[in-house]
Amino acid sequence: MQREVIIVCGVTGSGKSVWSKHLTAKMNRLMVYDTLSEFPVTYMDAEGVAAWAEKPPAEFRIGVYNPYDTDVLTAAAYVVGNCMLVLEEISTLYKIGARIDGPLQEAVLLGRHRRLSILAIAQRASYVPVTLRSQASRIVSFRQQEPTDLKWMEEFLGKENAQSLPTLPDLHCIDWHKGNVSKYTVPIPGRKSDPTQSNIDPPESDIDPPNPETSPTDEKEEND
Repeated sequence: MQREVIIVCGVTGSGKSVWSKHLTAKMNRLMVYDTLSEFPVTYMDAEGVAAWAEKPPAEFRIGVYNPYDTDVLTAAAYVVGNCMLVLEEISTLYKIGARIDGPLQEAVLLGRHRRLSILAIAQRASYVPVTLRSQASRIVSFRQQEPTDLKWMEEFLGKENAQSLPTLPDLHCIDWHKGNVSKYTVPIPGRKSDPTQSNIDPPESDIDPPNPETSPTDEKEEND
């Protein structure tokens, strides 16, 4: 599996959380920070995560909702490896312009060797720390309107696409993935959708099934 660093941005109610839940719905190695506890995982506190990480099961979907527990969750995700770490509303963890440090810095800069993927969700692109943005392999934008955010999006989506972001309807997004740009509508949960209208989960996003005989560092990655 190739590690992914995914950034999803958009104003409140535009569809970014729906997109993220759709992407992670079938993942069986998932760790989530969500202050509203809306992701369907088992929530616990930092002490519970630390105890859990001593002997994690082959499959898991766990999370925390307290910002003060996020460092422990992130450290556990790095140690366990081969999983997806979701950070919902990352602005509750870092102020604009703040630099990441501690466990998240290690996860962002060294997580490739642990096959640790990261999904950061924010209302604005500028809310995502620059170190995390610099490592992005995929950027998905729903409706945005702040000039500084649109300017940054131009580098990935192109000027015409970036200029269209302020008028995107709810659940419509523009998706940059390793140089390729696509536009589509996010399926509404519980409603049948046209598969040609959504391209949320590429094969590279899937988390490999765990192999109890192989640690994340045992397999040399293709791009080393």
